[in-house]
Amino acid sequence: MPALLNQASCAPVLIGSDRDTGLSLCYVAGDVTSDGAIIWLRAAPGSEVVLHYSSDRTFNRFSSAGPFRVDESADHTAKIELQKLDPGTTYFYYAAVAGKKPGYLASFLTAPASSDAAKVSFCFSGDSRESYQPFTIMNAVRAFLPHLLALSVNSPFWCGRKTGVKSVRSTIFKRFPRTQIPEYFRSWHEYQKFVDLLVRTNCIDDAKKIWWDVRPHAHFKTLEFRICDIPSRMEETIMIAALVQALVCKLRRVFEGNLSFRVYERAIIMENKFRALKRGLDGHLIAFDLKSERPTRELVTEVLDFVDDVVDELGTREEMAHLRVWAHAGDTGADRQISAWENTHDLRAVVDSLVDETRRGL
Repeated sequence: MPALLNQASCAPVLIGSDRDTGLSLCYVAGDVTSDGAIIWLRAAPGSEVVLHYSSDRTFNRFSSAGPFRVDESADHTAKIELQKLDPGTTYFYYAAVAGKKPGYLASFLTAPASSDAAKVSFCFSGDSRESYQPFTIMNAVRAFLPHLLALSVNSPFWCGRKTGVKSVRSTIFKRFPRTQIPEYFRSWHEYQKFVDLLVRTNCIDDAKKIWWDVRPHAHFKTLEFRICDIPSRMEETIMIAALVQALVCKLRRVFEGNLSFRVYERAIIMENKFRALKRGLDGHLIAFDLKSERPTRELVTEVLDFVDDVVDELGTREEMAHLRVWAHAGDTGADRQISAWENTHDLRAVVDSLVDETRRGL
């Protein structure tokens, strides 16, 4: 069964299926395109699930998919593919287990049609063309992923409960295969052999089903950073994106200069990831020299010092200055959610604060 961390310790708190709905772990919408989406959910063993969906929140007109029997071999999950959707449309959906009350209402937004013009502001990505040694950069940048997570933590609640961690998303997502910090890869060829093996043995359809915290994008020639929670403040999102860009640029410069960078063992990075998801900026991480633990805020400042000589060229000096102030004494989205809860003991106040923060920068 999935486990969260107890608020008072590291003891697991098991979350089973909800008695009323027969569902657990809520829903996950993924692989959303202009005309389709995949919904993942988990339910009680032996359950049959129907998914109802509509572009009308009132469900005056709706479609249904299923019933689907949850897969015992995949931890009682169901993968529901929705097709023939309209592009650029918000769809509302809920799941219903036979003989149980309907689940909660969720939503997703389909991508625009390929013919539509779209303004793209930024993405969490870095150049990974073969000439720039993508796996040399990816192997090195793994060490900085916990620091990015510590800045972005923004999910302290799950299913209406305070979990005791600041990024419960990170603890839940590890239930899926091919997640977390990637292993060390010596070359694109070695990575491609791994992907080919998974496709050949029917583990995945293509490399899009690899969900590591950083990965080569399956179709674009970029490195994709997936470690972060979604910040609710636009300015925090931009600062983190600027730091991602600077890290990739700096490491590329290091390797182009025929220099090397220490490659840390995955087990050490995973330890730091746990510390980051547990405490955010207010904890301690294993230092880069591996001699001691140090406050996370100090180590984030070290990361900023490391990339400082490339930020002027990238035009992100202002963002880095704000990020330095934030790392020194600022709070995270998780801190603000917890504060709203402790002041009111009302989850609606937490939701209201998230809505306000999200709207503020738009």
